[in-house]
Amino acid sequence: MTNILEMKYPHYFKNELLTFNLNSNVAIATLWTRKEVVEKGLEEETLKKVAIVGQLYSSFGINYILRNVALYPIVDTIILCGNDRTLSGKDLLEVSLKDDFLQKELKNFVPDFLEHIKIIDLRGSEIDFLQLTGEIERNFKSKIKLWGKGQVFKETKEEVNFYPSEGLSFVCRKQRVFDTWVKSLEHIMRFGFLKTTQYSSSRELINLIHVFDEEPNSYDFSKFPKEVVTSSILEKYIPQILSDITIKGVEYTYGQRLFNLKGFNQINNIIDKLKENKEGRRNVATTWDIEKDATSENPPCLSFITFLVQDEQLVGTFFMRSNDLFRAFPQNAMAFRRLQQYIAEEVGVSLGKTCVISNSAHVYQENFNDVLDLLKEHGYRGNWIPFTKNTCVWTQENEDPRGYIVISIDKEKQLIQA
Repeated sequence: MTNILEMKYPHYFKNELLTFNLNSNVAIATLWTRKEVVEKGLEEETLKKVAIVGQLYSSFGINYILRNVALYPIVDTIILCGNDRTLSGKDLLEVSLKDDFLQKELKNFVPDFLEHIKIIDLRGSEIDFLQLTGEIERNFKSKIKLWGKGQVFKETKEEVNFYPSEGLSFVCRKQRVFDTWVKSLEHIMRFGFLKTTQYSSSRELINLIHVFDEEPNSYDFSKFPKEVVTSSILEKYIPQILSDITIKGVEYTYGQRLFNLKGFNQINNIIDKLKENKEGRRNVATTWDIEKDATSENPPCLSFITFLVQDEQLVGTFFMRSNDLFRAFPQNAMAFRRLQQYIAEEVGVSLGKTCVISNSAHVYQENFNDVLDLLKEHGYRGNWIPFTKNTCVWTQENEDPRGYIVISIDKEKQLIQA
């Protein structure tokens, strides 16, 4: 068992947190807004009244807020501010013993947390620093004692991992975006490697390839969970892909990088090239501003796109360095398809297939149950994580990496071999 005296506060994800006055009772969670924004926006004297500033990307991260608070229970006020993109802030405001994302070891601590912690809701696309400063000043206590005894809770390690497989470059080829999405989720839950990132635990496949050719105006949104994508969500998102419009509170959009990267319109350049030479292979656009993104904590997930014309059809390839398959894939895939349609119409060719390559295709742990429910609803069956890591070894000599059985029958010897 870990000795609490050997653990320094904050212990969990300490390298991802900004610390100022660890004897303060006030902490700040900036959700999807970079924590450095708060550091730069608050006066130095105000920061001296703050213990910790950190981001909360996912609801699963609430477990580690609880663990840090339990370790040294001096914080009694948590201020939520910034962009609540994944509703992790909402989940912290409404945290209860019924929440699926809570680790079972923390269930007994939740009532103490709810009794002693005040959560102040200042969420929004932009941070109001006058309002934030006011809340810090009102809630800071110059003299405060621990409201409980320090506790460390054991972390259960998941023993099972994934089915054996070739490990990368799976292909999901369907006509509709929805079917491609569901098949991709099935692959991740069957074969995805369980790993921990700075956000939360996840299942990941490398270079998952998605191919589809659904007409952009024929999407059946009724099949998708409403929190993932709806017609209105997509229509609000489309301008972020098809124009360089500025969105308040958003650092950048894909559209800004594609249509106006340092004043250069890459999409118009591709259209002009294809009009001049449909056989060309230089029709590439990138979202990366290398001077900014090489050291950025929030670089674009979409890295680059390419277009080729075959048989008078425009084929698009979209390479994503990171792809949240459950929450982000549907609206991205639909928006990419719309961008490809726009280019095809401008060039004067038909709309061909779309290929999305997800270098890291992943599902976060807080969405595991959502994905499994979706898969069961649409007829996918099976045990999703039945093997330990050590059983998942595959070498080049293994011709059947997914573990299928080949049966041969020798009629002369009356022998069946498997």
